[in-house]
Amino acid sequence: MVLQFVCKKKWPDVRLFTDSWAVANGLAGWSGTWKDHNWKIGEKDIWGRSMWIDLSKWAKDVKIFVSHVNAHQKVTSAEEEFNNQVDTMTPSVDSQPLSPAIPVIAQWAHEQSGHGGRDGGYAWAQQHGLPLTKSDLATAAADCQICQQPKPTLSPRYGIIPRGDQPATWWQVDYIGPLPSWKGQRFVLTGVDTLG
Repeated sequence: MVLQFVCKKKWPDVRLFTDSWAVANGLAGWSGTWKDHNWKIGEKDIWGRSMWIDLSKWAKDVKIFVSHVNAHQKVTSAEEEFNNQVDTMTPSVDSQPLSPAIPVIAQWAHEQSGHGGRDGGYAWAQQHGLPLTKSDLATAAADCQICQQPKPTLSPRYGIIPRGDQPATWWQVDYIGPLPSWKGQRFVLTGVDTLG
């Protein structure tokens, strides 16, 4: 672990960049409360208790600066680039070998969700009973060629409604409501052909 190395080398401080909000918030604030409560939340030990105890000990000798960076996104800063490089260098430890079908299924779920990113893909996978993790969907979104294409920036023209040069080419559509119910209906859809 980086902090163990830093302590052995007797460095005065270390700067950590993490894509985990739990780690960032734990180091920046929660760890003091956890320590005061014997590394428990209520009656339960915190997750990774021994790691947090070690971090607390090391923090006595080393000043720790921690920052959160976005993960699996287009890189917009040196910290995010570094985080992505570390992610690729760090071997993943899992109790089961990754099935070669998982990335294919994750990509399919990502596409079926309408390219909804990690959370949209995960929600779609859950609704359809697919055993995918948020990490699987984040990777699928990051690998998606469509999602990596630059998005056009549209400059809206407020107050200008294009006029059609033929009937039924440009419509102005709106709805009115809610209105008092009539035959179970409370809204009126309006459409105006802008040719006129």
